[in-house]
Amino acid sequence: MNDLESRNSRAAKQILLLLGYAVYIAGVVFGDVMYLGMIRHLFPEGTLFYWFSMIGGVTTAASAIVLLLAKTYLFAPGLQTWGAVTFWLVEIATLGLNTILSFQLGSGLQPADGSWLGLWAEFSPASPIIAVLGWGLVFMLDPAAKLRHAQLELDADLTDELAKQLRLAARAPAVKGGVEQGAQRIAEEYMQRLTGVPVVSLPPDPGMLGIEDDQGADEHPFLPG
Repeated sequence: MNDLESRNSRAAKQILLLLGYAVYIAGVVFGDVMYLGMIRHLFPEGTLFYWFSMIGGVTTAASAIVLLLAKTYLFAPGLQTWGAVTFWLVEIATLGLNTILSFQLGSGLQPADGSWLGLWAEFSPASPIIAVLGWGLVFMLDPAAKLRHAQLELDADLTDELAKQLRLAARAPAVKGGVEQGAQRIAEEYMQRLTGVPVVSLPPDPGMLGIEDDQGADEHPFLPG
């Protein structure tokens, strides 16, 4: 009996949850239909700009629906969740204000200058931009994105440090001597190609390579003592 009641309770909960989602979606769609009624006359029907405006007009409703599901299954606890909840409240307020404004305009009334509805009438056409701003904020607060940014910053720091160490190493006498010797060989090869006259290279100076000659002339193995 208890198992049967438990299954019935879970089934009833799922049904109520689905009904709640259906009511929520119906209300959101109603609010967005009112907004579409205000903007549908901005462009000739059937033109490309008309359909673009209709697609942009549903972003507020789409955000309100997706945000509710993403809050449950996608967003991480913390800043991203709080940012998403704030964004959701703004979207719901936008739907409500657009509905009120649409009813007033549909009744042939114009919002009074300086009233709160009159002020909203100035910003109402930009309602889809709120979705752009809100979703951008939610994505930036994603912990995975923050981790990628931290890794990129670490890579940049390591690259800077490596470049600094390479610059210091390039100033070492041995490195400078090797560079000068290589440059001399390149110059000799170029002169030989240019003039056709073989260039006799002098033996490299050990001092250029940072090598100290500890043997004196009287101790040289090829010189008579």
